Amino acid sequence: MTVISLGALCDYVSEDEYRAELLGAAVPLPADALEQLLVLFRSSASFKVAEFALLDDGRRVALGDDSRRFSRAVDPVGAVDDLTDAWDRLTTDTLEAAVRTLVTPEEEGGTELHPWEWLVEQLAVHGVTATVEELQQVDYRVEFSDRLVARLG
Repeated sequence: MTVISLGALCDYVSEDEYRAELLGAAVPLPADALEQLLVLFRSSASFKVAEFALLDDGRRVALGDDSRRFSRAVDPVGAVDDLTDAWDRLTTDTLEAAVRTLVTPEEEGGTELHPWEWLVEQLAVHGVTATVEELQQVDYRVEFSDRLVARLG
C-alpha cells in the first residue's frame, strides 16, 4: 500500500458538543463556571481537525484523533454591532489557511515543523510503510465537513 495523498478534515464544534465535553470532564465544573465557559464559547467559532491519508487501494486512514483545535474570536474591527457573530467573514479560504497553519506550522525563518515522523508512526499502526521523504512528496489537501460547508452558507 502506498500513500497517494495526505490531508486534514476540518469540522466545527457546536455549543452542544462543547457543553457535553465540559460535562464529561474528569473534574466536575460548578454550574456558574460552566455557564461562563459557554458565554466565552459563544463569542468564537471553534474547529477541530483530523488528519488522514489516502491510500492507493482506495482506503482513507485516520491519523491520530481529532484533538487538534483552533478558534476564531469575534473580530473587534468595525462597528460595535458587528461584534455579534464570529462566523462573519469566515470563508473556506480563511479556514483552509488556518488549518494549514495548525497542521504544518513554521518556526521563525520559515522552517516547516510538520510532524513527519509522527505521520510515519501513525501509518505504521495501520500496516502502511512510508518514509518521511515519501510523505513530503505527496499532495496535502484540506477538506471540510458537510455541516461546516452548510454553516458557512
